[in-house]
Amino acid sequence: MRLHESKLVLEADDYAVLADASRNPRARTVYHWHEMWRRQNLGATNSPISTLKLKMAEYEEHGTNLSFNRLFIVIIKQF
Repeated sequence: MRLHESKLVLEADDYAVLADASRNPRARTVYHWHEMWRRQNLGATNSPISTLKLKMAEYEEHGTNLSFNRLFIVIIKQF
């Protein structure tokens, strides 16, 4: 976040740009967006296996094999 703010100030050469929420969103907003993305793409943090099982075919198309056990998830990326 600090790197982003520093880049904004350097580009605009003005600290007023930091007050513009459309260019510099609050940290909580960024965390919320990440949480929404993570739930959509990886599922809930307490049970990601159901979402991974749904996306298994998509992962295999990209050369990644998923293997599930009761306790572990094994992800193998083939290059």
